[in-house]
Amino acid sequence: MTDQKKKGLKTFLTRYRIFTLVIFILVSLWAYYNYTHEHRSFTLFIMVFFFVSIFLPKPSFTLVLVTVISYLLFSSVSIPALNQIRHTSVEAVAHPSIPLNNLLTPDTGLEVLPEEALQALSMIDTNKVEEYRLSPSLNEDYHTMQRIVESAWPVRMREDARHVFIRAEEIADFQKCQLIEEKDLIALVYCD
Repeated sequence: MTDQKKKGLKTFLTRYRIFTLVIFILVSLWAYYNYTHEHRSFTLFIMVFFFVSIFLPKPSFTLVLVTVISYLLFSSVSIPALNQIRHTSVEAVAHPSIPLNNLLTPDTGLEVLPEEALQALSMIDTNKVEEYRLSPSLNEDYHTMQRIVESAWPVRMREDARHVFIRAEEIADFQKCQLIEEKDLIALVYCD
């Protein structure tokens, strides 16, 4: 590269242009993420906001504030979450003893667990299971595995446990084990 080209490139790549390019790449990634998550109108807003902010003489705090508020309003998760917070707060103010009772009552909140976790928890209680493991199929389903582990506490999952929770359709794969209890989705077997 000649000195003339290097000098021309240095004068073209000013700090402002490099900064603008980096921001353009980040905004494009953010817009693409929102576009792929069905936030089409917000994607358009992001791009318009970016192009307007480029032509303003100074950065504007108002534009940043508008962007953050718009993101909160257009986000698919924000409005239901804010509604749930409002509903919970109104209930807590109207009946202040309910949240306190929920904190102190055993087994409160189990209704949010998936059915597989509820069935496994029921089998742990009725069969006095002290430690357990999950079949490979249940272990691969991270959501179900995590809910079983957290709801079964202080009963722990161990790799060498003899009690094994399996899906109901896996019973044929565990014929060498003794079937202890079977429910709609989950079964408990004892393997020597």
